[in-house]
Amino acid sequence: MSNTDNEMYDLTFFEKRFPLVIKSLRNVRKNRRLSHAYIVYSDNAEIRKSFAFILAQIILCSELDSDVVPCLKCSSCLKIMEGLYPDIYTLEPTSKSRQIVIGQDVEDTDTVRWFQARFSLSSMAGLGGKIGIIHDADRITVQAQNAFLKTLEEPPKGSFFILTSGNPHTLLPTVISRCQLISLITNKCSYEFSCCSELYDLLNSMILPQNISFSFAVEASAELLKMFDSLRKEAEESTKEKWAKRLAELEYLESATARKRITTRYDAAVVAEYRLLREHFLSAVHSWFAQVFQLTSGIDFSFLANPEIVQNYLDSEFKLMHNDANRMLGQVERFIKNLKWNINEQLAVQEFCINLVVKKRNNYK
Repeated sequence: MSNTDNEMYDLTFFEKRFPLVIKSLRNVRKNRRLSHAYIVYSDNAEIRKSFAFILAQIILCSELDSDVVPCLKCSSCLKIMEGLYPDIYTLEPTSKSRQIVIGQDVEDTDTVRWFQARFSLSSMAGLGGKIGIIHDADRITVQAQNAFLKTLEEPPKGSFFILTSGNPHTLLPTVISRCQLISLITNKCSYEFSCCSELYDLLNSMILPQNISFSFAVEASAELLKMFDSLRKEAEESTKEKWAKRLAELEYLESATARKRITTRYDAAVVAEYRLLREHFLSAVHSWFAQVFQLTSGIDFSFLANPEIVQNYLDSEFKLMHNDANRMLGQVERFIKNLKWNINEQLAVQEFCINLVVKKRNNYK
């Protein structure tokens, strides 16, 4: 619920990077023409997540007639910034499959039915309207989207909904038609995770002609698996922080069924968070090889989307041939596809490293 996860994406950032979007929203707010539902579309997950709270501030700011909203000074703005506004409800994928499901009933937390029920309750803040934010809305199942349509068609008075997505075209047309689309395209992904520099060094070493042995492939796979373990620990820590309140309530629950329900959901949320982090990690792997492929195709360095991540390749004396870069990019895509199909992670990593490292032997003879 807090907008403090990534402080670089504050109002000033959006005013500079997307001035027309901010200006347009301020105009519709001043003219009392805000939509009841928005889809925030961006190729950067942190940007769309942060902007959802900026948009909530624009909607709920107490400065009704001001040309500059949010004011960042009123009670609503400050509470949203601090993550303390009680009438903002968020929903995001927490199942192992990273899907948002319809749910059994209104008590089934982190489901669409539970989410919808929040808007039939009396306001806790008394400050203004209610905001419902659904992160990664493209992960809502078709059944759950159909169930949510009724709320989008006839939203409770004073309620606004913000759906964020990197793939809005996967939402049902009936859902899209009931929302205003806000595009925050950057045409660039930001790759920042604990082992990113180690990853790029490893990828560069995997393409070098001197590293063509089976033993090196095994060593490379072990390094990749260590990085996956690091992501898993990161997922556990971030999920534990998000679930701190619910986990603290476990000892006060008398029902064993209720306790098991929470712990099962928590375990699933850890898996969902890990898969999200792994997806970002794999995107970095794909981007590294894709940009190397572009360089072998004659694309100028200045036209690369993320030139900083292939700096180690540029500094290396060895440069791939175009056919080799194309083949390796194909192996990366096969690797990502295997993991999406839930093939055993260790086997998928080992196959990828062997195919990438050992099978290049013929090209270097």
